[in-house]
Amino acid sequence: MVVWLRNAMFQIHFWVGAAAGGYILLMSISGSALVFHREYAEAVPVQWLVDVHANLLAGSAGRFANGIGALSLVLLCLTGAAIWWPGTRHWRRSLTVERGARFPRLNWDLHSALGFWGFGFVAMWGCSAVYLVFPRWFDALLLV
Repeated sequence: MVVWLRNAMFQIHFWVGAAAGGYILLMSISGSALVFHREYAEAVPVQWLVDVHANLLAGSAGRFANGIGALSLVLLCLTGAAIWWPGTRHWRRSLTVERGARFPRLNWDLHSALGFWGFGFVAMWGCSAVYLVFPRWFDALLLV
């Protein structure tokens, strides 16, 4: 890949990831809590939790913000995959973590390996969230 393009993708991945981190944390916690809503239905107002997860307590504006967050997640997957790709000769090295490495290398290896192994799940979450917020975008795909 051209060096300037890889650097641009890295910057996009870095800044979108930094900006979306809190949003992703909120969606992960609220979504995980909703999975177990039957166990604590009497203790917690479940509808409030659904509104946090689906609309960020802001109605249609919150739903649109969720769509932007979902698109950000898809963008993170695409730029992360492009940055991760080490070439056909060294791709296996990017799947593991080098033990005993210094912190910056260890951090990069962990992020790279976890990003690869979690790519399918994160891409699925992002695409399904985009579909739930903007279903008409997918209508054209179904008609083809």
